[in-house]
Amino acid sequence: MNLRNRFSIFFASLAEHWRQDKFYRVYVFLILLAFAKQLFYPAMLLDSYEYLNGAANLLKTGGWNACISSADCNLLMPETRRTPGYPALILLTGFTPVLYLVQSVLALFLPVLLKRLLVIAGLPLQALRWVSLLLLLYPLQYFYTAMLMPEMAVQFSVLLLVIFIYEKSWLYAAITLLILVLLKPVFLPASWLWVLAVFFIHGRVRWSALIPVSGILLVSVVNYKNTGAFHYTSIGATNSFEYNIPAVETEYNSDAIYHKITQMNNLSYSEKLSFLNGEAKKSLLAHPVKYASLHLKGALVSLIDPGRYDLLAWAGLKQGSGFMNKSGSDYLSVLLQQPAWLLIYFLLFLVIAILKLIFAIIGIFNLNARLAWIIFVTVAYILALLGPVGSARYLFPVMPLLILSSAVGLNYVFVKYKRIENSINQ
Repeated sequence: MNLRNRFSIFFASLAEHWRQDKFYRVYVFLILLAFAKQLFYPAMLLDSYEYLNGAANLLKTGGWNACISSADCNLLMPETRRTPGYPALILLTGFTPVLYLVQSVLALFLPVLLKRLLVIAGLPLQALRWVSLLLLLYPLQYFYTAMLMPEMAVQFSVLLLVIFIYEKSWLYAAITLLILVLLKPVFLPASWLWVLAVFFIHGRVRWSALIPVSGILLVSVVNYKNTGAFHYTSIGATNSFEYNIPAVETEYNSDAIYHKITQMNNLSYSEKLSFLNGEAKKSLLAHPVKYASLHLKGALVSLIDPGRYDLLAWAGLKQGSGFMNKSGSDYLSVLLQQPAWLLIYFLLFLVIAILKLIFAIIGIFNLNARLAWIIFVTVAYILALLGPVGSARYLFPVMPLLILSSAVGLNYVFVKYKRIENSINQ
């Protein structure tokens, strides 16, 4: 199917969706409200400023340094901290609210893509109403729809990737994976896994399988030109140093980290990367069990995290003390310090998240095997790479897949209940 036919089917499905699904109409209204809010009262995360700086530097120097100048930068190795995809998107939209509009349009099309997946997988279309309802009950969808962050583009692209893989449209899938790698470095390992998967399926490496890897190599060449180190991004090394190591080694406090950083002052960029990776490797080998347990904890937290930081940042409210790296009595103490309205939000989010997971498990067993495995592997991949710091935002890219599984599970339970009710009444 060519692109023209795909787009015509896409827009026809959107119009039909609008006519038939009242939940979708409410969803559209809320997305437009989120867009208007960002248009007149924009919220920014710290990461947002890094992407803005990357766009400015991309225009001026051809690099995507997350800082404008080293004098007022407190980031570790900012030159290659971010990848070029989102800064390029900011440039393409001209540093204007057009970017908010583009992301909002992607959010509006999301249920249509989910309907497409239901259709091609031969799943009951009655599940579609549950899809729209579950999207309505996912607040982060509105937080990140028009925020200056790549999350919305990543979420849309992940769903496209799943559809293309299911349809065996390998070229489109490879291009989509390239876009994901350029937007978020978390998909870097997926590019190499993609080459292996294509080789396993076809017995040879198709040229299209090399598209994502080619993008990685091109970016690495640019980074080599700018820093002298052939690598794709520094964020893996710096995050391990700033988050993973302190999480498992209590002696790695802020003073110890500062001392380690001063040791790197006279090192080249390549040597700094080697130093940070070496520190992370030593820590991993010294505490493998603790690392594994913390990663598992981070994955579980991400599944039920209410997104306190995301909500307060989007609403422009004072952050106060959060839950990062808190546990036990410290966690309870921070929880009790939250205002009543936030506690109610936490409770509602937690109940919905748990129910969503229960129905997602039911749903995954009611999908066909091919789609079930694709969704399972995609979600498991993201969860496996989250690290020890669990966050609601990290699960955002694959939430539509969890919602699809939950909707199928909800529909299965609803149909079963109706059948039992009818048999009793007969």
